[in-house]
Amino acid sequence: MSNLRIVVVVFLIFNTYSVTGQVVDFNYQIWLKTEVKDTTFPMIVGTKNWGEGEIQDFTSNHNFGKARSTGQAKGWSLFLQPNGAWAWNIGDGEKRLDYLPTADRQRINDGRLHYLAFSIDVAQRTAWLYFDGQQVAIYSLEELGINALNLENLRSPDYPHHGFQATVVEVRKGILTSKQVRNNWLAKYPKKAKRKLTVADSLSFGLMNWNIWHGGRRDGVEVGLAKTVSILSKSRASIIAMQETYGSGPIIADRLDMIYYYRSSNLSVFSKYPIVETLGWYDPFRFGGVTLLLPNGQRLRVFSLWINHLPNLSDLIPRADNAHDILKEEQKTRGNEIREILSNLPDLFQHRDSIPIIIAGDFNSPSHLDWTEETKAMHRDLVVTWPASKAMADAGFIDAFRSIYPNPVTDYGRTWSPRFEESWQDRIDYIYYSGKLLHCRDAKMLDNYTSGWPSDHAAVYARFVLLSLSENEE
Repeated sequence: MSNLRIVVVVFLIFNTYSVTGQVVDFNYQIWLKTEVKDTTFPMIVGTKNWGEGEIQDFTSNHNFGKARSTGQAKGWSLFLQPNGAWAWNIGDGEKRLDYLPTADRQRINDGRLHYLAFSIDVAQRTAWLYFDGQQVAIYSLEELGINALNLENLRSPDYPHHGFQATVVEVRKGILTSKQVRNNWLAKYPKKAKRKLTVADSLSFGLMNWNIWHGGRRDGVEVGLAKTVSILSKSRASIIAMQETYGSGPIIADRLDMIYYYRSSNLSVFSKYPIVETLGWYDPFRFGGVTLLLPNGQRLRVFSLWINHLPNLSDLIPRADNAHDILKEEQKTRGNEIREILSNLPDLFQHRDSIPIIIAGDFNSPSHLDWTEETKAMHRDLVVTWPASKAMADAGFIDAFRSIYPNPVTDYGRTWSPRFEESWQDRIDYIYYSGKLLHCRDAKMLDNYTSGWPSDHAAVYARFVLLSLSENEE
């Protein structure tokens, strides 16, 4: 292990707190400069005995990355990755969350001065992460216990002991805003302001929804993830709703130069636009979203969704004698879940004509718009009012793909499954939208790639036009 020499300049010094067991908003900011190259994931600063843990590869179908086993320990840590990028961790004593960005976008061991910051919002149960004045990630903390947010995290941070030089650091009480972070960065580097998106960037935008299948890594960590990023990049989507993200989110966000919202190990949202609010109200593995601020000042709410994979369509549909048999099983899981989700959104529905709503996801269920009298020959002579799609329609949501291709006979639009042709083939992934200002101008399914499609789901893409209030009135 090389000697660790990190020069640190810290501001916003605050008194330490000795009260425990209470929850409180807090933030931490640090300026640092280093040329260290180290493979042991050394801690820069934190409130846990980071160095006592063993280096652990927690990569699986549902996770991805390496760090120290002390990530589960209560408290937080900023540390250096072997690739030269910074990283952030928080644990509640049993579970952990790790933000592991790439060196291509967030390297810190280049000998230049860098600015890292994070802020914990207790009410929203989120951590807001910043690099060099830019919002890079927001992590929902709902998978952690509430004890991850108590005042013990406000004690004086500890430092590693191998040549680390730093001034005394304290954590500051209160929420740190994106504007404050940006102003702090520009005060030191006024010429390094990032190019602003223009108003035109928000008048028409692409949104993609995709279940990428075990983090997009089923064809290999490098190959599969490279395919996944290439497909997302070529789509030119400004917003992405994703399912089965499973640890690949920070890498995907960095390669696409997007902001990453971690709702859960499963769900995420990526955005070219600033995220100003997070939206929960349900099981984080199944539903969650964000409010985006577009360049023209308009706000937009985007949710990522995944509801139950059971009953399995390949088992359910072939053995059903009638529509009632299907609906009886469907209502137990997906039908109940979608009703519970929508029951949490009436306050947002009241404002959707001024703040449009998009719910995109893997519904694991066909659509009542596809299982009609005209298509029953394709469906074992059955017409089925599938509860998930019907509930979305009843709540005032428009199916983006079906709005462009209204005839399911000529344009069915399969999303399950490009990889398993022996299974029941159907459309189970959707982009739904609601609000008078939002209009869908194009939609398509994506399921082809030159070297093989990397997911078991097709992707759904829609291009939207956002009207102003005055245009809508006309």
